[in-house]
Amino acid sequence: MRDNTADYYESSEFQQILQKFEDMIDNESTLYLDASDIADIVDYYVLSSEQEKVETALEYGMRLHPNDTDIIIANINNLLAQGNTKMAKQFAEMLEDPTNQEVLYIKGLVELADDNIQESRFYFDQSFNNSNNDLSLIEDIILELTNKNYDDEVQYWLDIAFEKMTKPIPIFYEYQADLYYRTNQYDKAIEWYNKQLDIFPFDSYPWEQIGKIYFLREDYTKARECYEYALAINDDNHEAMLMKADCYINTHDYKTALNLYKELLEKAKEYENILTYCCGKCHFHLHNYDLAMEYLTRTEENLDENDSEKLYIEVYNLMARIHIVKHNEDEALKYIYKGLAIDPDDIELNLLINMTKQL
Repeated sequence: MRDNTADYYESSEFQQILQKFEDMIDNESTLYLDASDIADIVDYYVLSSEQEKVETALEYGMRLHPNDTDIIIANINNLLAQGNTKMAKQFAEMLEDPTNQEVLYIKGLVELADDNIQESRFYFDQSFNNSNNDLSLIEDIILELTNKNYDDEVQYWLDIAFEKMTKPIPIFYEYQADLYYRTNQYDKAIEWYNKQLDIFPFDSYPWEQIGKIYFLREDYTKARECYEYALAINDDNHEAMLMKADCYINTHDYKTALNLYKELLEKAKEYENILTYCCGKCHFHLHNYDLAMEYLTRTEENLDENDSEKLYIEVYNLMARIHIVKHNEDEALKYIYKGLAIDPDDIELNLLINMTKQL
């Protein structure tokens, strides 16, 4: 599921308000802002994980607008972000307006944070009933439920969305398809991604997702076709290009895969480690062992805590294999034991030990 962060915080309107507030803090001056504007500033800092600024904005808001509903809601959002559900519930109890959509919604969030799913549905239902069929509210609810892995509740709200919408809204088709994808109902997921494409044919995301399903099913030809459609929509889609190359490497077309990996390596620094590894792997299978070692050494030098243990082990595995081919027993064992230090039970690495004994 794609990020659905509101665009408001990037708007010039909000940025001007934020700048005024930050100038006031920097200059230790005084400025009047509406409670709703201060609440937006608090929420912005919460999303940006700037906790010190959150506290500063909350203190200012509570001093300027004591007991204001928007400020209390902003404070609850802050407490929920910190995982302090007990305190959040105490503040939620201060809000008593039974017809205020925002009040009812935040009460639902508090109950959801505490895994009181029936209570959260009650408040979300009441919030929606007071929203004049605001489908964007259902979007927010679905995102919160998805983050908590309440898939049955997601389906409940998707059913309401499809019942209430007066014209097709692509995002709900995407959420429905994502739900089926997430719960491994792949045929239904493909059906709904295709429905999304019928409504909005120039969105590459459904093609990427359908491609992932065929990739999981090891139907690499169909998967590659999906990624080619995604790239036809956006030729700068790095993930689609990476997955297309992975399709080729899984069908043992190492030359084509290598060319794609090398092309992407020049464009996508975010994938540098995995790409240098893949280039090394292709060269290994093409028997270009020196080039393979150059790429793998580059990968090893850049590995850090953000890389998976699987990548570490695969790099050490290939480096060991190259040294076995070159009859460098000591070097092969060095990389084998580096991998075994991460996973002593790795089957392939343990088999490589026996191979070194035959050198």
